[in-house]
Amino acid sequence: MTTGDLLRGTRTILRPIVPSDYEALYRIELSGSLLRSWRFGGTTPPPEEYAALLWRGVHSQYLVESSTSGGSSAIALVTSYNMDATNGHCYVAALRMADGVAASSMFIEGFAVFVESLFRSTAIRKVYLEAPEYNVVEFESAVRTGLLTEEARLKEHRYFDGRYWDQCILSITRNKWDEIGRFVPGLRE
Repeated sequence: MTTGDLLRGTRTILRPIVPSDYEALYRIELSGSLLRSWRFGGTTPPPEEYAALLWRGVHSQYLVESSTSGGSSAIALVTSYNMDATNGHCYVAALRMADGVAASSMFIEGFAVFVESLFRSTAIRKVYLEAPEYNVVEFESAVRTGLLTEEARLKEHRYFDGRYWDQCILSITRNKWDEIGRFVPGLRE
């Protein structure tokens, strides 16, 4: 990724969501375990209201796709929301939409490209991630290496799969990203 190409990694490209994507995203978000564990927490919004809900509070949102697939299938959805430009922070979310080892590494690369673009194109100094503890495993290596810091833990905050789970609030600072983020494969080669 170069400064002039803020939304492209070695193997991924991030493209803005367009209205023709809404139906597929609606089906993905309301399927399987995502129905209860992702944005809507078990509720099923009417399809005609989905677009408005998809964009509520959002600063930027992209589909991550393979740069070699010709845009045929989405790997992930990445979103920044609750932007606070005055205090220099926002929240990010990432939804993996494809399975497999290659998709997993492209998911990580796409998320890294997204975070890099936030730090390079805005005055944001800190990015927060909210995740129930059952999803923190997705970020385990980033926590272990110190890239992500757990700032808060809301005890037994979210009910899912028959029990209450802690809600973790993790953060990435611009300084830590500049120090460690450069080691993300496909980001700064």
